[in-house]
Amino acid sequence: MAPRERNDLIALVKRLVLERGISVLFTEHSMDVVFAHADRIIVLSRGRLIADGDAKSIREDQKVREVYFGTGKTFTNKTFAKAGAPKAGAP
Repeated sequence: MAPRERNDLIALVKRLVLERGISVLFTEHSMDVVFAHADRIIVLSRGRLIADGDAKSIREDQKVREVYFGTGKTFTNKTFAKAGAPKAGAP
């Protein structure tokens, strides 16, 4: 779905939730849509729960940030050595 269609659909569902007093589960990967519409967010990594809460708590959750945005420490000298790459300082 295009972003506008996705936002329109979720806005419609949210209106129905409020009008009818029902709960709806969405699986969504577009975080702008999730943060704009979800009352509760559950974050999974490899099928395991890593966070559960409102948009603010999910945005600030350190584990979520590490899993989805990385730590900036992807490689170590040990990793390079195992892969057969030259060690730091080697020609």
